[in-house]
Amino acid sequence: MASSAAVILSPVTTKFPFLALHKLEGRAAKVPKGATGKPQVSALVDLVQVELTDLGQVNLLGEQGAKITNRRCQAFSKVRAATMSRFPSLMVNGLSSVSEDPTSATTPTERTAEREDKRLAMLRRMRPPPLKYAWNFYHDKHSDTKSYDERITLVVENILTLKPFWGTINNFPMHALKLKDSVHFFKRGIKPVWEDSRNINGGAWTFRVPKDKSEQFWQELLMLAIGEQFAANLEPRDDICGLSYITRYNSNLLTIWNRNGSSQPSIDGILTTVTSHLSPDLQPKPGSFHYKKHSEHAGFEAAVAKARADAKEKIERSEAAIERSEAVQKKNQEEEAEKEKATDVESENEALVTEEEGNQAMLKDAEGDEDVEKKMAVSIGEESEQS
Repeated sequence: MASSAAVILSPVTTKFPFLALHKLEGRAAKVPKGATGKPQVSALVDLVQVELTDLGQVNLLGEQGAKITNRRCQAFSKVRAATMSRFPSLMVNGLSSVSEDPTSATTPTERTAEREDKRLAMLRRMRPPPLKYAWNFYHDKHSDTKSYDERITLVVENILTLKPFWGTINNFPMHALKLKDSVHFFKRGIKPVWEDSRNINGGAWTFRVPKDKSEQFWQELLMLAIGEQFAANLEPRDDICGLSYITRYNSNLLTIWNRNGSSQPSIDGILTTVTSHLSPDLQPKPGSFHYKKHSEHAGFEAAVAKARADAKEKIERSEAAIERSEAVQKKNQEEEAEKEKATDVESENEALVTEEEGNQAMLKDAEGDEDVEKKMAVSIGEESEQS
């Protein structure tokens, strides 16, 4: 039978158990190391377990064998306790570590709740932040028989995060736009028309872009807008209202609308933002872009006049509708009052009828009483005559 020796634990090997030497049959064998150069904890435990298995035969030696067994069992317990803290743990940025600790006293329900809390916290950190403003996406199908307001269609409303933004941009067939068709990406509450209250005093930069570069140019402008890259170069009380993409025969027109068309620092700042952020191959060529106030367009005055007339007509229609509603309400109230009055009269008539019926009944009762009195008087007279 091969002899076995105890595992030697010095102060150094107690602190760093991977330095422990396993002596078997007079030879020292170091614990094997992994690919990273660090000792394999599982190998250390396996070696000690094998050694303890061999100690089962030492028990046959009597008291001396028992002492060796106890001593080596204690050594194994120290090695295992020291190595348990070296099991790998998952560290998540901003979250506490998740460790496989068999000594944990938490119940399965508590562990499930803790895992769910950590999962939700991780999802919150991974979720992209919402956009600063909500945006609407419009499509204008050009037609000579319809007005602009009749042609424009709201395609996607309230774009608040990057997911619906890219879903809209990637799925809308820009290449299929027909000649003079256009799309507009505007902040919620602002319509892509000159006469809108947020646009009426503003203007727009217009870039003439080759067709093969239009879509990329458009996407980069949109990202500048939703990323608030223009804000740093805008004057106070000025803002980006929206962007437009208009198809033409040989090229396309891309426009950036701002609120204040009289603020030269803002006008220059918008152009600076575009030229400093666009890709090198998309940089606009000299003479291919210009700024223009909305009020400088030929149809501006007519559009504003029409908008004001429409607004006035709308107000008049609203006032007329209110008057009609008030008239109907007044008529209904009068009818209700008449019904209540008729009901009161009917109730009074019923009360009078009931009272009359009561009086008749009382008269009948009174007549009955008179007949009884007469009969009693006759009866009394007859009795007197007989006596």
